This record gives sequence, C-alpha cells and structure tokens, in this order.
Amino acid sequence: MDTHLLDCLTLWCEIDLDLLEHNILEAKKFLSPDIKIMAVLKDNAYSHGDIVIANTMEKLGIDFFAVSHIDEAIRLRKNGIKSRILILSYTSPHYFELLCKYQLTQTLISLEYAKKLDDFCKANHCQITTHVKIDTGMHRLGLCYDGTTNTIDAILAMYHLSHLTITGTYTHYAVADSLIPADISYTKKQYQLFQELMLILKEKGINTGIIHTQNISATLHFPDFKCDYCRVGSLLLGVPYGDIATNPQAKNFKSILSLKARISIVKTLPPGAKISYGLNYTTSQTEKIAVVAIGYGDGYPRYLSNRQMHVIINGNFAEVIGNICMDQLIINVTNIAHVNEGDIVTLIGSTNDYTISLDDIAQMMNTLNNEIALHINPRLPRVYKQGKEISVKFSIF
Repeated sequence: MDTHLLDCLTLWCEIDLDLLEHNILEAKKFLSPDIKIMAVLKDNAYSHGDIVIANTMEKLGIDFFAVSHIDEAIRLRKNGIKSRILILSYTSPHYFELLCKYQLTQTLISLEYAKKLDDFCKANHCQITTHVKIDTGMHRLGLCYDGTTNTIDAILAMYHLSHLTITGTYTHYAVADSLIPADISYTKKQYQLFQELMLILKEKGINTGIIHTQNISATLHFPDFKCDYCRVGSLLLGVPYGDIATNPQAKNFKSILSLKARISIVKTLPPGAKISYGLNYTTSQTEKIAVVAIGYGDGYPRYLSNRQMHVIINGNFAEVIGNICMDQLIINVTNIAHVNEGDIVTLIGSTNDYTISLDDIAQMMNTLNNEIALHINPRLPRVYKQGKEISVKFSIF
C-alpha cells in the first residue's frame, strides 16, 4: 500500500472498502434469499462519499440505489452508476424533464403530485418510472391508508394514471428501530395496513411492482415481514442506530469510517497558562500540549470542548482541552512520549487497542451516530482503502 499519498494530507476522512464488502455480505446473511438490497446513499452516502461507495457497491452486486433528492441521483448517473435510482423525496416540477433524461425513478408522494407528473408525461410524450409511497402511520410523505374505504379512492386513482410507469410500492415505519412494546405494536399495525392494501389492489388487478416496506431496523426486528427489497442505509457503512445496535446480528457490522488529522505544533506550557478561546482551561502544572489541525468547521463538534473527550495519538488516549476552534483543537500530551509535528491523531476510528466510535460521540451529545457522520465537512479529502490499493478524492478537484 502506497501510504505516501497520505503524506501531503493535514486532515482526512478514511474509508475502508474491504469493510464495506464485509458489511454487504453480513447483510445478505440475515436477509432471505429472495430479498434484495436497495442501498440508501442519501446525503453523500452519509458523508462517506457517494460516488466511490456506489461504484463499489455496484461491483459487489447491488442493483438498486435510493437517494433523497434529484441532484444526488444525477450526480451518481454522471459518475457512471447504471443501476436503478429511486428518489425518496419531492422533486420540483421544474425538474421533471431531468427524471426522464437521467432515467430516474420518482416517488409519488400524493395524488395531486402524481397528476402533475402524469400531465408532464402526456404533454412531452414520455414515460417516467415511479414508485408509490403509502403512508401507513409515519405521516410524512405518501398517500394515507388507514384501513377505511375513504382512503382507498385516491390510491386507486394514482395507479390508473396512464402516462406513468409504476414499478414499485412502499411504506416506511416510524418506530421499527424500537423494541418498546407500544412501538412494536405500532410497527405491526403499519405492516398489517400495508398488507391489507396490497391484497385489495391485487384483487382489483393492479400491478404494484416491487414491494419494499422495510429498512434494516424492520428487517432485524421483524424478520417475518415480507418484501422484495430491503432499504439498507447506514448499516452497510457499519453505523447501526437505535435498538438495532444491540441486536446480535448488528454487532457483526464494522464501521468503515475513520477521521484523522495531523499535529501542527507541540508546546510546553507552565502552570497557570490559559488555553484557547474563552480561557476556560488552565494548566495545573507544566503541561505539554499539541495543536491538531481540525475543528468544528470540519465537523468535529464544538460541543465536545472541555468534556473529557479523548483522541488517539501514538497508541494512547489524549484529552481534548480548551474550546474547540473552527479549524483547530488542542490536546494534552503531557504523559505521551515522542509527540511531534506531523503525527497522526485519530478522532474517530481505531488504532491498536484503542477505539473512538461515532456512537461514543453521539451518546455524549445525545444524538444519532448518523448525525455525527453527516457533520463531517465535504471539503475533507476522502481516503479510500481496498486491499493494497489506496486512493484520495479531493472535493475541490
């Protein structure tokens, strides 16, 4: 492996593609042979870099992707992704022509929205591929179905629009990641409503296309639920969240992301020296500090200032001290030998026997591990490792 490519980097996000392959194989172990993976790559693949992740997944047999917005889908198309791409959210009518141009699949979020898309196709003599979103209790996007006859007419009308190609139908569970009894009941009720609707549509001769009701939480917690595709997002990247993190099967997934930066300067300060903005850390003795070239502008949360948070340097934990700055932070290396300019600091990831995970930071901040990953600034170079190969992707080039 040519590690010289890293020598010029001051800070970077490191992605292990071998672990990505491991996670895909793990996902396939607990999915039924007849259920395929729809990889959710929204928000730049949760900050991991959607282009490289998608290309790698496609080579590993993933044939369906999902994103939030049309710009994400077009970005994948322009970078060589040939597989189907589902847009999960609203696309403005101003961009309907791009759905056709780039052969994208659009979610139908309401009857009114579907009619606008149908009118566009009629006027432009084209067909746009779509999936129908059914709201069974999330109460976000989709046509509401509550089990009563007064909610079925709009759904039937959508399937009868003549200029749209409907190739799939799906719903989304609000609390499938939770094992609280009331939440389990709610998820099962959502599933029952969806299955009831699918039976009604089948009896009326409607082809619903492929069915994808589950994200990975529902698949792990409710293995009896039936579908054609399972929407898998952050778990493929080794970032389980909620109660699924305690599932024995989820423990086999490995985080593929590390966050690293270099030391820019090492100083020895006398007792009583005050450090960083706010002067809220004071040395109690002669202390050796190191300035690390990363800060909250890069996605390392300022909230972690003065909270006994640690990073890894030279096989040891070092405490973050003083307020974290926009592009720099300071660590106490008093008891760590041979710390020098240019040494690599691991802020997220593992080194030797030490690990700092996204979960460690998320728990301290009372948030989701996904949010921590999403805060990592796109300007940071992404370093991709696979076997003995290493490549660096810069956002500015």
